[in-house]
Amino acid sequence: MPRERPSSPTPSPPARSIPRVPSLLDQPLDTLHKKYILLGSSSSSPKNSPITHQNSSIESRDRHRKIVPYTSNRILLSSRSDSENYINASPISVGKERYIATQGPTEGTVNDFWEMVWQERSPRIIMLCKFWEEGKEKCRVYYPEFLKEVVGVGEIMEVECMGFERECGGRIEMREFLLIRKGKERRVWRFLFNVWPDQGIPLSGKDQKALLHLIKNIQISLPGSPSQQKSPRTKNSALQCWDRKDGNVYCIGLFTPAAWRGE
Repeated sequence: MPRERPSSPTPSPPARSIPRVPSLLDQPLDTLHKKYILLGSSSSSPKNSPITHQNSSIESRDRHRKIVPYTSNRILLSSRSDSENYINASPISVGKERYIATQGPTEGTVNDFWEMVWQERSPRIIMLCKFWEEGKEKCRVYYPEFLKEVVGVGEIMEVECMGFERECGGRIEMREFLLIRKGKERRVWRFLFNVWPDQGIPLSGKDQKALLHLIKNIQISLPGSPSQQKSPRTKNSALQCWDRKDGNVYCIGLFTPAAWRGE
């Protein structure tokens, strides 16, 4: 009699890769609440309190007077004197990833912004605010808008637009800039998500899908990601340009890289 051929087991569907919750968030709610309370109590120390300005010219660099960095945790413009080195920007570290949370540049701080980008060697700008909303400026246009357009930054730097593309019906925009300073060149990528409402969250399905697409674009530019060899955005730090008052901005640039590697 012919021998029956043993049936092969039904192949299991490939496991889906689901990013883990970052370790800094994967804690009981009461633990997170205690840490939040601790942050408030530590701010009573002069070093851990929001910075106070000594003159109006420096104060004018803040877009919102109540949103300022802490005295002990802010970016200093190293080429300036102690009285002029202020920019509204705070460094943030999560594991090996380093970020800068900063306000949308104003008319008077565009040069400061690009000086910080150069000083901190920031290869990405992640922008989650609109330029205008309800008749109010939220961020000054701080870059050349047209292909091959060059704008001067102060007296020693130029920024040239090398390319741009739009995706998700214009909800996402990516631009590549070439920075030239004293004969040296660097390339910087700017990611823009332009449908995040002020003091709110993206609610429509198309906006949310575009937001997930933006996260993917940022992820593939991170060291260790499967597509990093194919992507021109392969540095290990990021700069956030933000003007949100609800704190949700951090969920995009701050938590995503840690979740990518399962930290």
